[in-house]
Amino acid sequence: MTDNNGNWRSEYILAALKASGWNYATLGVANGLGKATLRNAVRACWPKGEKIIADAIGVEAQTIWPSRYKGVVGSVK
Repeated sequence: MTDNNGNWRSEYILAALKASGWNYATLGVANGLGKATLRNAVRACWPKGEKIIADAIGVEAQTIWPSRYKGVVGSVK
């Protein structure tokens, strides 16, 4: 489920999105983005995209990408 940094694997993120009725393309378009834009949040730090994905899944972005939020106030440490 997670990689060496504790982040969710991309396959698990996509499965969670699909279980919530979304995929990257439909979620991106629903949020005024291009079809492939949200995939960028999986590959690199992009807080706006991370929040959109996390909200769709129903968890905090810090839960999906804990390594990206280490040291941030209110984050998982």
